[in-house]
This record gives sequence, structure tokens and C-alpha cells, in this order.
Amino acid sequence: MNRAAATIRRELGELLPPTLFFFVVFHVVAFVRGLMLEDFGITATTSIGATVGALIVGKAILIADKLPFVDLFPDRASVYNAVWKTGVYGALALGLQFLEEFVPLVVEHQGVVAASRHVVEQVHWPRFWATHILLVLFLLFYCAAAEVIRTLGAAKFTEIFLGLPTKKRTP
Repeated sequence: MNRAAATIRRELGELLPPTLFFFVVFHVVAFVRGLMLEDFGITATTSIGATVGALIVGKAILIADKLPFVDLFPDRASVYNAVWKTGVYGALALGLQFLEEFVPLVVEHQGVVAASRHVVEQVHWPRFWATHILLVLFLLFYCAAAEVIRTLGAAKFTEIFLGLPTKKRTP
């Protein structure tokens, strides 16, 4: 039982940072989308969608991090890994974002083939690409921060960034 609890605790500890980060990011993107549509409020459905999106992307990042090709540049400057991971996560996010637009069309047109015929006409492409550009910029920020934390270590990063002293362990 202790091993299972430790595994769950470790998994939740790994899931929490990207999920919280993308929780904030997706709510910012939802707000910007609302402003682009001249809708100055965030509805409950938008907030729920942003929260679910954050959970999905947070878990997707953890899964992608386990793939062998994600950490291609472990011995190079951190910028290489940050840019590479941004590209990988950006491609993953593009697929998820497209599915977010495509699935309602499948339901509306009662089938994948019929939805495929209407996707070009019914997806609001400027909004789609504006959202994706914002997401990729936030992904770059996330990947750069993750690389800095990986290089410095979480304790040193916390000490430098937040000004909190590192706890000294006594042997």
C-alpha cells in the first residue's frame, strides 16, 4: 500500500506543475478569444473547457516526456531542448486543437466524411491560428522554464527565483 501511495503522490507531483501552468494559460487564451469575439466575459463552459484542456495537455506533456525522442539534446545548451520540446508539444497541441474544432463538426454533420467536407468552411481559421500562436509562445516559456529548473535543480531555482532559502539537510 505504501508503494502505491508513493507512486500516486509522485505522479500527482509531476502532473501538478504543467497542469497549473496550462490552467492559467488556457484561461488567458479563452479570455483573449473572448476579446477577439468582442465577448468581454468568460462563460462557465469556456472556463470548464479551459480547465479540461489544461488537464489533458498537462497529462499529454508528461506522456510525451517519456518518449525517447523528446529529450534529443541532453548534452547541449538548454535552448536546444527548449526549442525542440516546444516544437514537439506544439505539434501535439495543434492536433488536440484541431480535434477540438473537428469533433463538434462530426456531431453536427453526423459523420467524419461529412464533417471533413465542411471543416475548411466552418472552422474560423484566423481565430484557430491566433490561439495556436499564443499557445506555442506559452509552450516556449514553459519549456524554457522547465529546462532552467532541470539545470539548476528545483531547490536552487526556488531560492533564486522566489528568494526562499534552501533547507539545509543535516546528515
